[in-house]
Amino acid sequence: MTDLIFFDTDCLSSFLWMDRPDILIELYGEGHLILPEQVYDELSYPSVSGLKRKVDRLLGTGALRILGIPVEDPISGLYRQMTGGMYPGNRMAIGKGEAAAIALTCRYPNSILASNNIMDIRYYVKAFGLRHMTAGELIYEAYKQFIVSGEEADQVWKDMIQRRRALPTASFWEYLRIRCAG
Repeated sequence: MTDLIFFDTDCLSSFLWMDRPDILIELYGEGHLILPEQVYDELSYPSVSGLKRKVDRLLGTGALRILGIPVEDPISGLYRQMTGGMYPGNRMAIGKGEAAAIALTCRYPNSILASNNIMDIRYYVKAFGLRHMTAGELIYEAYKQFIVSGEEADQVWKDMIQRRRALPTASFWEYLRIRCAG
């Protein structure tokens, strides 16, 4: 079965800005891309209204789903601790979208957290043993599975950098070279 993949705002918006959510849909299949309610709320801000329209289209096709955190679910307490900076061992509060994506990833075994905000989430990824991918790793997976060519991957990569998305290298080819060498 294909895993559920829970997106934070930055990671999903990396693909939305490029008009390439098709990469994610082909990687994981329709219905496996999950947007926490809090992320949907963040994408509803007027400054990113274009992204919300794109998300609404994906929701309408069934390619993307929204999932909330029920108050009675134990992960709601975890969510509140993370956003309040009161999680034992880590006093740094994180954003609502990131916290919701982490909490939901904890709730569903074999799911994946998709987040580019490595500094904010690394403590929780390690503490809970979460599977985590960034936009760069998702592009790499799409390349490995022949969803995008090397040229497409490099173009998407460069376009993301131009839109100020944080990626570890200046080009996909450089990332691939480093990844294959290590």
